[in-house]
Formats: sequence, structure tokens, C-alpha cells
Amino acid sequence: MISDRQEALLETIIKTYTESAKPISSGHLVGRNGFDVSPATVRNDMAVLEDEGFLHQPHTSAGRVPTEAAWRWFVKRAMPTETVGKREREHLESVAKHHHDSEQEMLRKLAKAIAEIIDEAVIVAFDKTDTYYTGLSNLFGQPEFADINVLQSLSKVVDHLDVVMAQMFTHIGNDVHIMVGKDNPFSATCGTLIGKYSIPRRANGVISFLGPLRQDYGEHMAIMRFTQSLLQTV
Repeated sequence: MISDRQEALLETIIKTYTESAKPISSGHLVGRNGFDVSPATVRNDMAVLEDEGFLHQPHTSAGRVPTEAAWRWFVKRAMPTETVGKREREHLESVAKHHHDSEQEMLRKLAKAIAEIIDEAVIVAFDKTDTYYTGLSNLFGQPEFADINVLQSLSKVVDHLDVVMAQMFTHIGNDVHIMVGKDNPFSATCGTLIGKYSIPRRANGVISFLGPLRQDYGEHMAIMRFTQSLLQTV
């Protein structure tokens, strides 16, 4: 059990790490976001968070990074409710409502546009046997995958994207699901958002955003929900 102050500290560490992708030291946090406490208090609270399994120390750094447990806590307890920016909304609306030869062509272009916005991979399953993915270069370019062993492990994910997406047709409900680490059917090194989409009277399928554990889940949830809503109107 951690205190309210330690929860607030953990939330700040996660948000800071999401932006920087660099281990966070106590010196980064003193005086930030209302932490009007001494450096020693911050250090002690970080030590508690580490003992509780929410932070760990990379071998080559004096700072700490969030663990899988921290990301799971954040998604359940602290993920902010965000909205999609005006520019992004208008761009996605333009892509979706522009003339296309088919729903699949529209969805492919929409997936590309989303991948550019979120800087992650986007996977669309049109049905159980037809899967399209884009933005893998975004995924492979994330600093988490600079280690060759991690990158090779992630590369194997590509080989079974279609299998996982086919399973999702029957294993998810209508809500958007966020799965991190060991809960992620794609890879334990990643986080994913996955949900169903429906184009009334024409098509139904599944869409997923795939990235490292470190990603802006609040922003991505907003984009996923906006996309679902948008496809209801095309």
C-alpha cells in the first residue's frame, strides 16, 4: 500500500517518463507539480515505490523507470480523460469521409493517419482472415527497442499479428481494452489498445494500437474512441 503522496509522485514519474523516455531521478522531481517537499522525502518515497514494485533501476542509470505494475496501476487508477485536438479530428474526419473505392481502402488510409498521429503501430482486422498493419517503423524506432535482443523478440510479434487479431474478434466486447505487459496478447514488452469498430450496414472489425509500455494511454484512448465514433458516421 502506498500513500496518496506516493501515488501522486508515481503519476508524475510516469508522465515525465512518457515524455522523456529517460530514467527519472529525484532531482528531476523536486519542486515539480506541487511537490513542495525536501529532496530526502522524494528519495524516500521513490525507495518505497521501488520496494512496492512500481519502479526499477536500469543498470546503467541512477534514475528509475516505471515497471509493468506501474503502467497497470496508471491505466486503472490515474489515466486522464483526454480529448482529440481540433487539427487531429479534422484530419481524421477528412481521411474517413473522402471518397474511397472501398471501406478497406478507407480504413487503411485512416490507420496510416492514426499511426502518424500517435507514433505507434496500428493494426486493423477487416475480418478473421484479413489483417492490415502500418506504422511498424514507429514501433521499432522507440528507444525501448534499441536493445537487439528486445528488437528481435518484438520482430517475432509481426509474424502472429493476424492470429492475435483473429482471436480478438470473439474475445473482446464493445469496450476499448488496454492490455499491458503480460496481459498483452501481442508481446509482454508492449502495451496495446484494442476495440471493435462498426460501419453501419456495411462492415465490422477490430482495430488496435500497439506500442511500448511507455505510451500516452490517455491520448490514445481518446483517439480510439473518436475513431470508433467517426466510423459510425461515414
